[in-house]
Amino acid sequence: MDFKDFTYSNEDYLNLREKLVDELALDPDVLAFLDRHALQLAEVKELTALKTYAAGLKNCHRCHGLRDCPYQLKGRSLDLEVLSKGHVRLIYRDCPYLSKEKKERDFYRNFIVHDIAARYDKLDLSSKEIDFNAENSKILYVYLKKILLGERNKGLFVYGPFGVGKTYLLIALANSLAKANQKVAFCKYGRLINELRSLYINDRDNFNYFFDKLVHVPYLFLDDLGTESASSFGRDDILFNLFDQRLEKGLCTLISSNNDLKTLKINYGHTKTGDASINELNAQRLLERIEKLCDPIAITGIDRRKFET
Repeated sequence: MDFKDFTYSNEDYLNLREKLVDELALDPDVLAFLDRHALQLAEVKELTALKTYAAGLKNCHRCHGLRDCPYQLKGRSLDLEVLSKGHVRLIYRDCPYLSKEKKERDFYRNFIVHDIAARYDKLDLSSKEIDFNAENSKILYVYLKKILLGERNKGLFVYGPFGVGKTYLLIALANSLAKANQKVAFCKYGRLINELRSLYINDRDNFNYFFDKLVHVPYLFLDDLGTESASSFGRDDILFNLFDQRLEKGLCTLISSNNDLKTLKINYGHTKTGDASINELNAQRLLERIEKLCDPIAITGIDRRKFET
């Protein structure tokens, strides 16, 4: 049997192409594509690519979000690239839903440290769901808004019991600043001090590099200060050094804690090692830096996390 028996004759090919042209000429998505690129249907060589593109668009027209996307690569839709002399080829592009999601998450690049749960990605100071039930939360919101608008540079020491919304509001500001193209570090202090201690022991160059980033970042958030086991390393080598340099540079520092300043001073004055009088003196020096960097504000109320499911 000759090879040509397995192939279409030229007449068969022309008949199939003519049938496909007639079919595509009735498709509004095809016509819109041709109009955008000033093409005639007869000029297009790869009609099957055009048909595949149109079929993919029909799926996209029925889609209402990334969860509805029928494709394995969620949010990657088929498009056509026009080449020379009527040639086209299929390519993948981000669909509008994926593009929007990427834009919404683009603010991540402005975090030098991002220790925030993903569920708070959309939280910022413009969010309608911000809870103002805790005492002084509205006052705190006003302060945070002034920081965002550049009307206030002095930081805040936000203290109060678990679950009243301290961290929640600070995350809202951190995200708002990042979305405004400001550089931010948001650190859970317990995890941060463990990481710094490990780097200090095992990789002093990376410790110096990372610590320098914390010193110079325009907006530094330290969440849950005082929940860690107090040590002279954390108090003197990290916190005092960090706060002293940031104070000298006039950079904004925001701190949350379950303890007020008086309790914090007591905790940092009682480390496991060192002379008691020196520990007390160094704790006093640390608290003086915090007071110069930050205005204290108490947030009190019911633990909201008790009611979360």
